Amino acid sequence: MGIDKTINERVKIWFNYQLKNGKSQRIISNEWEKSTQYINSLVKGTGSIGLNVIKQILDYDQSLNARWLLLGHGEMYKEDLIFQEPDENYSTEITLSKQTNNLIKELNSELKLLREQLNIKDSQIEFLQNVIENQE
Repeated sequence: MGIDKTINERVKIWFNYQLKNGKSQRIISNEWEKSTQYINSLVKGTGSIGLNVIKQILDYDQSLNARWLLLGHGEMYKEDLIFQEPDENYSTEITLSKQTNNLIKELNSELKLLREQLNIKDSQIEFLQNVIENQE
């Protein structure tokens, strides 16, 4: 029975954290398709915390540390996202980041080439100005 109480306490902590970050009980109840009374009972610690609730929370908040929620070990949120199972948006972000980096490299190379061409043109203009001045 003691572990249920600590899980209840951690669930309350998680719900309070959600509230501080703009996720009200009403928003969560709508997103979970559960009644606000049900969510309220979880927030108050009077609701039964079973495997379905744990799964619902972990599916809803994938950055939540499952070991913290279940056992009270570690921090509430994972600090090192490297060990997280990447979701479809994660791989898209990496792809976009690689594409962005490649584009930046290409643009920097092109900019370097244009600067070199501009320096050559500046030298040619300076040379021609000297030629004109010497003819006068």
